[in-house]
Amino acid sequence: SMNLVCEPTFSVRKTKILGTAGPACGSEGVMTKLLKAGLNIVRFNFSHGSHESHLEMLERFRKVCKKEQSDAAFLLDTKGPEIRTAMLKDHKPILLEKG
Repeated sequence: SMNLVCEPTFSVRKTKILGTAGPACGSEGVMTKLLKAGLNIVRFNFSHGSHESHLEMLERFRKVCKKEQSDAAFLLDTKGPEIRTAMLKDHKPILLEKG
């Protein structure tokens, strides 16, 4: 039928594109370009940088997503045991014993 030829089609992309946030892609302009190129998920690597710098980048990413009407997600890649142990008293190291 003519409707099949004239009606726009919609396809769902099953592949996701993930990019790691860092200094080279931290500006609103670069984030916009990444979203337009197909970025679906931005990863924040907490092994590097401070919580404050990640928050600034996340807020910038959210602003760009809103402006571009993107529902891109963000992934927080935590440092592992360092975060799960919380802050130690006086920042002194502790000795872990097996068992």
